[in-house]
Amino acid sequence: MDQVRHALIAGMGKSGRACAQFLLERNWRVGVTDTRSRPPQALWWKNHLPEIAVYPDWGTLPLNHFDMIVTSPGIPWDDPVLEQARHNGISVMGELELFARQIKGELIGITGTNGKSSVTVLLALMAKFSGAHFRAGGNLGRPAIDLLNLPRPDLYILELSSFQLESCWSLKPKVAVLLNITEDHLERHGDMHAYARIKTNFCRQAQHAIINQDDPWIRDAKMEGGHFIPFSAQTCLPQARASIVSHGGAPWIATDGKPLIELSKIGVNGMHQCSNVLAAVSAALIMGWPGSAICQALTLFKGLSHRMRSIATIEGVNYIDDSKATNPASTVAAMGQMDQPYVLIAGGASKNSDFTPLLEAANEKLTGVILMGQEAPRLEDMFSHHSRLCIVRDMKEAVDQAHRWTTPGEAVLLSPACASLDMFRSYAERGRIFTQHVKRITTPVLTKAECL
Repeated sequence: MDQVRHALIAGMGKSGRACAQFLLERNWRVGVTDTRSRPPQALWWKNHLPEIAVYPDWGTLPLNHFDMIVTSPGIPWDDPVLEQARHNGISVMGELELFARQIKGELIGITGTNGKSSVTVLLALMAKFSGAHFRAGGNLGRPAIDLLNLPRPDLYILELSSFQLESCWSLKPKVAVLLNITEDHLERHGDMHAYARIKTNFCRQAQHAIINQDDPWIRDAKMEGGHFIPFSAQTCLPQARASIVSHGGAPWIATDGKPLIELSKIGVNGMHQCSNVLAAVSAALIMGWPGSAICQALTLFKGLSHRMRSIATIEGVNYIDDSKATNPASTVAAMGQMDQPYVLIAGGASKNSDFTPLLEAANEKLTGVILMGQEAPRLEDMFSHHSRLCIVRDMKEAVDQAHRWTTPGEAVLLSPACASLDMFRSYAERGRIFTQHVKRITTPVLTKAECL
């Protein structure tokens, strides 16, 4: 008779639920815990998985009861409890490592500070139009381990965060895509070198690695050799599979030097989106997908929700939701796309980010700055020279103040440069609440309330 194996799931969120269900179906005895004293998902576990033992005290776990601990991405890999478990000889891994040990089929893994979700969705569209049998998920959509409970595909397309890659060492993708490395999650990883190392190590394990040669951190990593395939939105590289060329007096996306589709025909714009497109096209070419499928996807893809989406034009003012901008580099990219005077709404939860790039990106088009959340005081110090600057208590006040400050032909840009968890459950909720308050504006706000 086989010995019963015991696993502890660390984290009650979406990833933890998927891991628990995966292991239960494979006859593991499963327990669950969480670093939070009152995890919001606790009731779900009680109602849906009552057979699972819940261990409420993270600091006093009976570690030696378990053969394996599977930790969710939100729990730092160097957490003292996990360190003690490893010291005790317990197998500790992340959800992605559990997936890596079970995967059958090829994998495209997309990582980078910004643009991961866009490239994942774009590659999924290309795969669909190519007739590939695939599943997509990871950091976007369904957890990777959850995909293993579905009929087995030939290909997985996964968005992968540094939090996931930190606790995974067995994943060997057919194609790794590294979009960029800019300052983010330093409160977790400590410094940029550690953060960059997680991303570049993933590429070194791949059969083919698509890397952004315009990014200084990627260039400095000196990833050289035949399986590293660079791309650049700024210059033509002889080793690149996809590039931007001039053809008939207009910029085109080219594949292996041959024009494929005019840049104006694709559904997204902006320099950072050009980089995303080049990365996706490069990966598609490695997979052998036809140019017709690539073009179809590029034409139809209009970008993601909460990423530079114009949600309404009210009294001549364009309101733009860029709530997915959870770090300064994303907001800098958004500011660079603004071609009309605009008011910026920024601020949120701290990631120990350096906000200096925001100041460098601010030009004469920036007519006002409205700040909210945990990082508002630090951002206020940075923008102290600006003549229109205020801190507000919530999104309603932010939208009302932006409405007072704008006139027809101008814009309001929500691009926080910060995480959302100090005031919202997610960046998506932050974007939805912004949209709700924008859409209730139907007449001019007459109250001249003073800014906080």
